[in-house]
Parts: sequence; structure tokens; C-alpha cells
Amino acid sequence: YHEMTFGWLAGELACRISGQTFARFFGEAVKAPLGLKDTFFGLPSSEEQRVAQLAAFSGVAQPKSAQWMNLREAHAAVMPAFNIITTAPDLTRFYDALLSGGHVGDRQWLSESTVKEATSAQAEGIDLNDQARVRYGLGVALYSGIESKFGPRRDDAVFGHNGLDIGTSWGDPRLGLSL
Repeated sequence: YHEMTFGWLAGELACRISGQTFARFFGEAVKAPLGLKDTFFGLPSSEEQRVAQLAAFSGVAQPKSAQWMNLREAHAAVMPAFNIITTAPDLTRFYDALLSGGHVGDRQWLSESTVKEATSAQAEGIDLNDQARVRYGLGVALYSGIESKFGPRRDDAVFGHNGLDIGTSWGDPRLGLSL
């Protein structure tokens, strides 16, 4: 798994199949149906003042990532699976849709079988960087042991992501909770 490679490949497939730019495809397929008001690939300059500045901290494999991700150019770029800019409420809304089997209010956004496939293990093994056991669904990380970024012992069905090790978000189907 490599977020940049994965993002460029998946993003290019979306563009070629839909005939749209990635930002437009994401806007129509994800942002609009979920009602995500504060989520961007390619942040408009009018929203720049709302973006929190990142600070490098101990334990980050690449501290220069924080410096680079603070640049306006990085915010304005469209890099699928790498530089989405969002808010906690929008991210929670996304995970809530997955927890509800693809439902958004009274509408079906994704089929239940698609959500089940996306949140089930598709790849697992040992991360060669830190020797930790990892499990991935389709675009989400899955709970993979006691030393999880999703907190203390969780059910194997917990899914989420840790976005550049800056912030972790997840959904817990057993608890019906997204964070």
C-alpha cells in the first residue's frame, strides 16, 4: 500500500471512466450525495484561512511533509488519496454513511455489498517500516491489533484512516460510532 501511488491509479481510473476531472468526479460521486460542505480536493483560495497549519512532531517519518502540506500550492493541488482537506463534521458524515450500510438519510448512496467489500480485509501483512501487522480494505485501514491507531482493543470490523499520521478517523460498526 502506498497512498500516493494508490491515489494516482484510482484517480486516473475514475477520470477515464467518468470523463471528468478527479475533483469534479469526487464532487458529484461523494461530496454532493453526502452533503459535504467543507471537503476539498483543490482547496479554493477563499477557504485558505480556515486550514489549520501542521507542525512536525517527534515520531513522524518525514517531518518535511508538514512543511510542504502547509503551502498554498499543496492545498490547491488535486492529488487523489493524498491531500483531501476536510473538517471533522464532514469526515464523520462520511464514516456515518459507511456505518449505515451506504445510506444517507433516506437515500442509498452505496450498496450494502459495496460498503461490506470496501470495509473488509483485501490485503494484510507486516508493514516493513515499523514491523506492525496491517490490514487494509478498499481505501480504508482496518483494525489490526492491540497497538492500533484506532485506540485500545477494538473489534476487527473497525475501519478508518490516519491521514499522513496527522489525524485519525474511524468508524466502529459494533458501537455505531464514527470519530
